[in-house]
Amino acid sequence: MDAAARTRLRELADRATPGPWMNGGVRDKFRLRYSEHTFAVHIVGPDADAVAAVFFEEKTGRGFNDAQFIAASRAAVPDLLDEIDRLEAEIEQHHAKSTCCCGNYMTEHGLGDGHSPVSMYDYALDQTQSQLETARWQIGQQIKVISSESDRADRSMERAERAEAALREVLVYAEQCWLNHYGDNPESGPAPPHIAEARAVLAEVPT
Repeated sequence: MDAAARTRLRELADRATPGPWMNGGVRDKFRLRYSEHTFAVHIVGPDADAVAAVFFEEKTGRGFNDAQFIAASRAAVPDLLDEIDRLEAEIEQHHAKSTCCCGNYMTEHGLGDGHSPVSMYDYALDQTQSQLETARWQIGQQIKVISSESDRADRSMERAERAEAALREVLVYAEQCWLNHYGDNPESGPAPPHIAEARAVLAEVPT
């Protein structure tokens, strides 16, 4: 069964009433008569609800096994499709491990082939590991850059904090000198420009 046929079968299974199904046995109200034959009906479906009906002649008893098979197929078909997919994946991996990158099987290589056999699987694994190592190196470089920028920012913050503390000390000293000179005399006017500018700068510093 090729992949297209399996896809169609899986689509049919997916659209069918969810399982599990069971054989609900014969129900009298479905008993039919045709000519001289009496037919009974096995009901198949989830919890014995009617999804499929299997007709059989009571004298022969044929139909019970058919009903059992239909009920079992609801779960078995998807399981078998999954198993086929799993086995094909294993085969593909085995093929990759047993096939050289040149296309020949590993066991078919000889001394005159001009190169040592390297399986497609090993080659892909080596490429992945190489890409992983490159990614690790790049991440390490980025961490170094971030760490350096972080250290530089910390040093800049320390310098800014020291400058702020020094400016506050100068402002306190300037204000004290101005008050000592003019006291509380209202005619002394507003504070000198340098004091006002220092106050404005410090007012913008986040607390």
